[in-house]
Amino acid sequence: MEEMLRKYHVPVDDIRDRQQPSAHLNQTQSSTSSTTVDSSSNYNGVPSSISSNPGYPSLAESSSPEAIKEEEEEEDFAHRRFFGPSSAFMIMKNAHRVKEEALGYDIHPFKRPQYWGMQAWERDSSERESPVYTFPEADLMFALVTLYFSEVNVFLPILHAPSFRQCIEQNLHLHDHNFGTTLLLVCAVASRYSNDSRVFADASSQLSCGWHYFEQVQMMRRSILEVPTVYELQFYCLATIYMLGTSSPSSSWILCAAGIRFAEELGVHRRQPEGQKWTSLDEQKRRAFWVLVSLDRLISGFVGRPSAIRDEDFDCDLPLECDDEYWENPQYPELSFKHPPNKPSIISCFNSHLRLCEILAFALRTLYSTKKSKLLLGLVGEEWEQKILREIVPEHLQWNPVQQNAVFFRQSVFLYTMYYNVQIQAHRPFLHKPSQASFHSLAQCTNAARSTIQVLNAHMPHGIIGLPQVLCIRFGHGDHVQCMGK
Repeated sequence: MEEMLRKYHVPVDDIRDRQQPSAHLNQTQSSTSSTTVDSSSNYNGVPSSISSNPGYPSLAESSSPEAIKEEEEEEDFAHRRFFGPSSAFMIMKNAHRVKEEALGYDIHPFKRPQYWGMQAWERDSSERESPVYTFPEADLMFALVTLYFSEVNVFLPILHAPSFRQCIEQNLHLHDHNFGTTLLLVCAVASRYSNDSRVFADASSQLSCGWHYFEQVQMMRRSILEVPTVYELQFYCLATIYMLGTSSPSSSWILCAAGIRFAEELGVHRRQPEGQKWTSLDEQKRRAFWVLVSLDRLISGFVGRPSAIRDEDFDCDLPLECDDEYWENPQYPELSFKHPPNKPSIISCFNSHLRLCEILAFALRTLYSTKKSKLLLGLVGEEWEQKILREIVPEHLQWNPVQQNAVFFRQSVFLYTMYYNVQIQAHRPFLHKPSQASFHSLAQCTNAARSTIQVLNAHMPHGIIGLPQVLCIRFGHGDHVQCMGK
């Protein structure tokens, strides 16, 4: 990224080039029902064979819900929430360490329960009666989950298919309201790809697809005191995607920002210490975080509002370029998270998309910024502002209209659509400036819009890519081409 920006004479100091983590895939049958979800059950959101994060005890390790809740409350500040170097908690921790070094012995930890423990009235707000969810029938749920992974997850890898399906098989959605909400939103998003009449909330309108799943979910958590889970991060990803396809798409900007805040509370945005064992749960959280970041940048450009997070706010690696089925290898543990060499990964499309989103975020912060922030960044002048784009597409996703691999072909369409959108965003500010550059920018925008339409039309015989952001781009670029009479 830094070399790219320097090549185009962009005066920035420290734009990082990140690496990437990965994913695992298995298929299991789903069993469903409608029941009250018991929020007091302390499930970690990942099957016991996969989870090994000490902050989220596995199903097999769980003792009584009361004992676990008490232990979690005690360790909350120490392990489950993230506090950065500038926080008062880190100052306190460092002061204790210095004092211990000076005295030569450990200081006995002491916390006054009236200030550190959860109070009775606070506990009441977090232990309210769980909602009653109505899930789809078993056959419909299985069909919707399958549609979700084939139509959405290949572009935005929010979920890990094997663990998600295993949780459904274990009826986790009947016991954990966080997983239940995630499953409902998967059904809501996938309903837009289904022809089954049961997905329509209003039989007279196909626009109502999935609404009766979406409306059951509370957009804001019942208690702000609870520690976020991986399912909550996934929940905000899915809710954001669904809201983009409603009559109020701008509301997704708020949901996405909330999800990013919860991810930051868990410290997902920071690079993990060297030598830490990487787990499925870690990778799922990191995937969800990056999906939220990509959505935040696209939506911010769509609504013309600031992003919730900037490049300098996080330093975590990109998702591992390792497909789901290679996450675990019980027979040869050393091969876990090892994608076979010379085999393209499905995740590489998303990582390329993230690099384009990074350029988009840079454009939004500079080309569309106020004069004050431009001056602060030293970005006054037009000599470089039209040159911040270059193609970031892996070889197997280079445009090829006769690509035989259906998944790679669809990912290529998605990636090129995003690429042309970033190109237009970079040139739009100069369309109405009285300078020679405006003619060049107009030509670039028109060519990018036409290329978008051509790429999407090439995919039409295979159906449509129904992701809301793709549809919004097609609408906007089609309108541009029509206005220019091209």
